Amino acid sequence: MGFDRRLQRYLRATAARGRESVSAGTFTALINPRDPLRYLNYAIPDEGAEPSAVDVAALVEAFEARERLPRLEYVESEAPALAEALESIAASTASGTRRQA
Repeated sequence: MGFDRRLQRYLRATAARGRESVSAGTFTALINPRDPLRYLNYAIPDEGAEPSAVDVAALVEAFEARERLPRLEYVESEAPALAEALESIAASTASGTRRQA
């Protein structure tokens, strides 16, 4: 197992402490129940995930339902498909095809 995989596993395991862990698509959202500060609330892609635009939308909904700003913390090599999924969401939002909150 390479360093990137070990690091991502470590982040996933340690970040959950003291946070609500919410499954959202191919992500685990880690929500601080007391503090909305964006640096304390973020999501990590599940191991082996190949997130799609649908998964990203589920993640955004999970954060919005808890009045938190969606944010990701991850090792890029462990979620290579994520950038494309995020670009897809950004493009649909910019063109007005995504539901506005």
